[in-house]
This record gives sequence, C-alpha cells and structure tokens, in this order.
Amino acid sequence: MRHLVTLPRRDHAERFQDFLIARGKKCSLDEDAAGSAVWVHDDDDLPFAREELAKFQANPDAEEYI
Repeated sequence: MRHLVTLPRRDHAERFQDFLIARGKKCSLDEDAAGSAVWVHDDDDLPFAREELAKFQANPDAEEYI
C-alpha cells in the first residue's frame, strides 16, 4: 500500500477515492492533521492513480468525479 496524496478537503478525497474504486482500483482514506490521505493498495495502480490525480486536482468538479 502506497500513500498517493493528502488532500485538505475530505469531500475531495472521498470523491477521488470513489472515482478510483469505480475503475477497479483498491484504495482507502486515512485522516491526519493535514487532511485526508489517499492510499493505493496495489503498486501496479500507482501510475494510473497519479495521472488521474493530476487531472482531478486541476478540476475536482469535473463531471467524471461527481
């Protein structure tokens, strides 16, 4: 399991987690002082998750994430 990102807004972390799970990527959230940490369970899914994270951070309100 690898830490992908810590997002300051829990709703954004949950939205991104839901997006990854819908695409068959196992992940989980963990709260810490900085926000909600997104963890990707399978190292093979990291490249996809990183690429999608960049898109998500550019536009978290895009239709594919809602």
